Amino acid sequence: MAILKVINEAGKYKDSDSVKSLINYCTNKDKTNGFIGAYSVSPYPEQAIFQMNRLQSLYGKNNGTHLRHMVVSFESNDNIPPNIALIG
Repeated sequence: MAILKVINEAGKYKDSDSVKSLINYCTNKDKTNGFIGAYSVSPYPEQAIFQMNRLQSLYGKNNGTHLRHMVVSFESNDNIPPNIALIG
């Protein structure tokens, strides 16, 4: 069974380095088994950081919460490969 966890701690992701910090955390191969998945964001960390920051700027969303961080986890016996979980 899949578990969706939304990281929503008080005061988290409110500073200008939030996007860079989270992308660097999420692209750490020790944490992700080498698989990074996201919709409409570059698979290259520096490009993803640029895209997300640019989008915030274009929409005038440079204050407050800068992003939402969600994690989807599966049981090992679910036998769902990462490429299927991403498009699921």
